[in-house]
Amino acid sequence: MTRRFTHALLLPGMLLGGAPALLAQSPPATVPAAGPPAAAMPAASPSTPQAARDIARGTVLGRADVAGDSAAADSLAGWVARRRIRMGEALRSPAIGHRALVSPGMEVTVLSSHEGVSVKWTGTALSGGALGERIRVRMEGARIVVASVTGPAEAAVP
Repeated sequence: MTRRFTHALLLPGMLLGGAPALLAQSPPATVPAAGPPAAAMPAASPSTPQAARDIARGTVLGRADVAGDSAAADSLAGWVARRRIRMGEALRSPAIGHRALVSPGMEVTVLSSHEGVSVKWTGTALSGGALGERIRVRMEGARIVVASVTGPAEAAVP
């Protein structure tokens, strides 16, 4: 059985015909949304590269995707859209990022160096990552190590 409770305010001393007076609570006040309205948001600075067209998530950026300066377009070529980007929107992190050089399930060469001694072995990537990101790699014998991506299908143990 479900019971429903209604909220009311009981005011002592206010009686109507021998019964206490009940005044319903007013609905909660509305709280304005955080931040300025969308129309008041500042536009991207002129130096920030902008999308020349709508870009779908996972798209590898090319020169045609970047509006304006060709130097900016060249610097962002090869980056990947991490989410949907609208035309005219600023192209900056976290909306875009470096292309993943290691993907889950990929065979990865892992290098470890210490005091002039280097060891190189292979394992299977359990997570993907771009240059400099940390990934997990399963080695022989089910041992799992954390390594930093150094190149395509390559990682190093610190």
